[in-house]
Amino acid sequence: MNTPYYPNTLFILLVFCLSISDVFCQSCDCNEYIYLNEVSSNGRVHKFSVAMDGSVAELFSDGSSAPSGTPPPPGAGPWYPGTGTSELPFPHGLSVDLNGFLYIGERAGGNLPASGVDIRRLTCDGTITPETGPDGFVINLSGELFNIASFNNVIYTNGEDQNIYAWDPCTGNSLGFVNVGATDDADDWGFHINPNTGTFYATRYRGTSADIGVYVFTPTLADFSANTTFPVTISRDLTNFGIGQPYVFSSRLQGVTSDPAGNIYVVEGSVNQDSRLLKFSPTGLLLQIGPSDNVNDGMGWNDMIGVVYSETSNRLYTSSLSAAEPCLISWDADDITAAPVVHINPVTSLGQAKGIAISNECCPTQDLILTETICGLGGGVVFLQDVLDCGDGIICEGMWSVETANSNQIFNDCDLSITVNGSGCGTYVLEKTTGATGSQQCGAFRIELEVCTEIPEAMLSVAMGTCNGENPNNDASININGVMSAGQANFSAGSSYNGPDYNGPGSVDISGGTGSITDLMHNTEYTVRVFNGSNDCFVDYTITTPDISCMIPCEIDAISMTSNQCVDNSTPGNPTDDRVQVGIMVTGLGSTYTLSVDGGTTITPSSGTIGSPSSFMLGEGTAGSGNTYTITIEDAADPSCNQTLVVQAPENCDTVLPCPTADCGGVTIQKNE
Repeated sequence: MNTPYYPNTLFILLVFCLSISDVFCQSCDCNEYIYLNEVSSNGRVHKFSVAMDGSVAELFSDGSSAPSGTPPPPGAGPWYPGTGTSELPFPHGLSVDLNGFLYIGERAGGNLPASGVDIRRLTCDGTITPETGPDGFVINLSGELFNIASFNNVIYTNGEDQNIYAWDPCTGNSLGFVNVGATDDADDWGFHINPNTGTFYATRYRGTSADIGVYVFTPTLADFSANTTFPVTISRDLTNFGIGQPYVFSSRLQGVTSDPAGNIYVVEGSVNQDSRLLKFSPTGLLLQIGPSDNVNDGMGWNDMIGVVYSETSNRLYTSSLSAAEPCLISWDADDITAAPVVHINPVTSLGQAKGIAISNECCPTQDLILTETICGLGGGVVFLQDVLDCGDGIICEGMWSVETANSNQIFNDCDLSITVNGSGCGTYVLEKTTGATGSQQCGAFRIELEVCTEIPEAMLSVAMGTCNGENPNNDASININGVMSAGQANFSAGSSYNGPDYNGPGSVDISGGTGSITDLMHNTEYTVRVFNGSNDCFVDYTITTPDISCMIPCEIDAISMTSNQCVDNSTPGNPTDDRVQVGIMVTGLGSTYTLSVDGGTTITPSSGTIGSPSSFMLGEGTAGSGNTYTITIEDAADPSCNQTLVVQAPENCDTVLPCPTADCGGVTIQKNE
């Protein structure tokens, strides 16, 4: 039986991804951008480019940019809504998905309308998707909204309870929720998903003391269906972590983020309370505490709330909910105890800043024609953006279209994916026909992408091994032939695979089309996994090695008859009891043997020594009988080891004397007849 593997999450990894990434990374220009919600001042969203030195510049709606703190030029406004009217009156929550779409809530819970909160979708050039019509998009939440995150094209939200919710971005349907902590009196404001690992981070500052703290977990969609509860990872206590200060969580826990090494950064603070950053190791060890600011004086970082990490600058960027304090502050991620850098001064008339997100956006620098082969048949979903992955960058401008359709590849224009239902190739085009206008960053470009699907295949057969006496050797083998679209195999015992991952110990190279798995047990079921270049593309085959019957080798090599004669049984003149005497030589490795004979007679003695010639006697009357007798000789240690010897009975050795003649030396004898 063979079982192909199709990931049942939301993506199929590329088989030969390096072939595209190497080419494409040389043909794209990428930059990190910070998006920042301004929850007052008529619902603005700001966009800032991040430089390697940590400095930021704000991008305006007319495409211009200026260092932070610089007002927009005449006729321009912030990234959204520019100089127009915002459809986000009190924007809350901010996330960027794998296609570069932004998701922002219209409002939070403080002014929750009866219809609930709507999450809107925006493109990276600041265009908001209408709520209705053929291109309409909206996710309606029945409850309040704090933050939004995205991973593998699922939208996640949290609010004023202990739940984190999952949403299908194309249907708006709920996919369930998980719980952080056991009690429902909670504000889990901070929420972040590591885009590389899928690890969830959440902070909670209400509820029982046991539930307050930082939550770190990696759920599956099945957890959301089952409403799984996850325990706190870093709890509130008075433990001294070795840096000379107690760790108390004296005020609210707000934003949370992580860096590529897995370190965790948490905002602790509230209005006119200590507002500071905390840095934890991936295991929850408190590493550093940043400087505090508890004065809302317009000169510091009081009332910090959101935080993101920049790989470009290796700095943290925090937002402040205070209308008086600077809206964007940055910190050295290696040393958060150092004084931060203020990037935006209140004189720019920004109001309260809250939700914050970061995205690495790319523009192609030349037209490309690419071909990529992916693994999978039977319902796997491939995001075209993953195929064009340039490091961690996203091409968020341009439009996707189908150039050459394939009935086995179903294109979804909502999440820009293809569902793979069979083999074959399809061609898709990402194209932008105009130069950069407004807040766009990319000029015209065209990328033609041919996507072909394949699945590894192989034919398996088994070969019997050998025996060591009556014990089988563990040397059965599985032969792999007819390999297609695969380069490596491995195995495990049983009907399902639980062996090493790709490139793990015991891997067998089958890149040449054949291979063998040796030194296996006989009569045992194995599962062989055939890999195609990665740990996420394989086919499993189950096969059973042959049984083997091992017995002690026969110790009798050969038998020979050395003599065959008549014996008169010590009764001369009486032929009726004459016996057959046969000499036999048995050769071999054993020690003794036993004998038996057919024809209703006996043989004595009934045993002999291998390697020594011996003489055996058949029963009375066998000589001169004219019969043949079959003697069976068996190894005394193994009766199944036997040979036979056919003996032809010789003539009698005793004869009857004739009657005397009438004349017997002058004596007259009368013969009465």
